[in-house]
Amino acid sequence: MFPFEFHLLLALGLDLALGDPKWFPHPVRIIGFLCNLFEQLFRIVCSSAGMAGLLTVIAVIFATIGGTLFVLAVLQQISVTLAQAAGIFLLYTLFAVRDLIRHSTIVYKALGTKNTTNLQPARDAVAMIVGRDTAALDRKGIIRATIETVAENMVDGITAPIFYAVFFTLLSPVTGIAPIFLAVCGAIGYKAI
Repeated sequence: MFPFEFHLLLALGLDLALGDPKWFPHPVRIIGFLCNLFEQLFRIVCSSAGMAGLLTVIAVIFATIGGTLFVLAVLQQISVTLAQAAGIFLLYTLFAVRDLIRHSTIVYKALGTKNTTNLQPARDAVAMIVGRDTAALDRKGIIRATIETVAENMVDGITAPIFYAVFFTLLSPVTGIAPIFLAVCGAIGYKAI
């Protein structure tokens, strides 16, 4: 058995080498599906929108973490190695290092030199990574929007998932659950929240 640090580095290395796997349903999309499903259910069952919202949050967090643990436990019954590989793979899908670098580099290249008068390619590139209207952005606005989204996504896609992955491994001695499994639960729990 390899230590958790090796698993974490392997997951980060996979993300740096491959980026988001386009063929695999991204865990955040599955979480989004659960959000919609539970919200619809609890809006029918509850008379209060606030209570429906609270129950939705709780159900999504428990379903996400519980479902992840269930899948890893089933795989562990088949093979410990298979379960650990699945844990590493799932953890890798929760990071966004390569894609963040790739998308911001596209904006950087589209900006070209300071004397570039056609900013439309840069506006189009930054529109792919921000949620604001980019049609009227000047060069400084494009740069500012890119820096803001890189900073935000660095937290959402890199530092916070790593932090919660490592933090949850502290529960391993108490729970007896393998650190890689707890790491996945910590990172995916963060994404659910």
